[in-house]
Amino acid sequence: MLDTVPVVAVTLVSSAAATGIVYAYAKRRLVDQVNERSSHVRPTPRGGGLGLTIALLTVWLWAAWATGGSTPLMMVGGSLTGTAAVGWWDDHANLPARLRLGLQFLFACVAVAAVGAPAAGVIGPWTIASPPWLYWPIAVVGAVWLVNLTNFMDGIDGIAGGQGLVAGVAAGVMLSGTTADPRWALLGWACAGACAGFLVWNRPPARIFMGDVGSTTLGLVFAILVLAQVHAGVALELALLPLLPFILDATCTLIRRAWRRERLSQAHRSHLYQRLSRHWGSHLPVTLVWSGLAALGAVGAWAALLGWLPGWAAVLVVGGIYTALVMHGRRVAPAASA
Repeated sequence: MLDTVPVVAVTLVSSAAATGIVYAYAKRRLVDQVNERSSHVRPTPRGGGLGLTIALLTVWLWAAWATGGSTPLMMVGGSLTGTAAVGWWDDHANLPARLRLGLQFLFACVAVAAVGAPAAGVIGPWTIASPPWLYWPIAVVGAVWLVNLTNFMDGIDGIAGGQGLVAGVAAGVMLSGTTADPRWALLGWACAGACAGFLVWNRPPARIFMGDVGSTTLGLVFAILVLAQVHAGVALELALLPLLPFILDATCTLIRRAWRRERLSQAHRSHLYQRLSRHWGSHLPVTLVWSGLAALGAVGAWAALLGWLPGWAAVLVVGGIYTALVMHGRRVAPAASA
């Protein structure tokens, strides 16, 4: 098995270099102008996630081949490449939602097929049989939701890159400590390195945004890593813990907007992270808080995997802190759809 440190180092350097090349293109062709829904204050290029994606896929496919590549690993590479292509197309042409969603479902199906259905899944203290007729729809819908919620959460400088860095390290550690194929752990380490390299350009104040090409691809990577952990016997809540800040913010916001009968396809700035960034007057503290919560979840998941504490306790800690942030956000920055 290839050493972890060289993989992370090569992915980091290649991601930073590739993002620089994309920046030279994007500042002429893909610039986000400032409008009433923006979280930025000056025109900024987008699409920088293409550099992240190129680095991640190059290292993953090369490493997979070097360690005895197989059809499932190539299928993962194909699903990520397809998702990135749709995102890059959307960054340029603003695709119809139905076409974009349909293609996302297609590539999610390929990714789920590549990982495969486990005989059973663990949720808390329960082991539940996962027949394909039950596993497939849940896994595919969950993967598509992670793709889209990561896109929704990519709204301020560094937040998606920070989440990807933490989640990649967490998955690399968790999968290395199980009986899973070590190449799935490699995908986690490659994700961490690619996000670290991208943050060279995207840390607050960002010189380039990730764009759909990066955020949707990163969301599918998250889904693949979660499924790989479930397949290896990791409890579902532990696999999701490092992603919990993103999942809670995106899901609670969607439910709240649906309850208020707002048009869900309309752009908005009512995510908790967006409200707090306006109140605090900076992206940096919010990005650090969300990344810190993700890191806390990752530590809790690893501690639970080692048997040092029950998984529900780690979930309650992260959920409790998030709830405190929600209460704070309600007092200082009421939700707005503008």
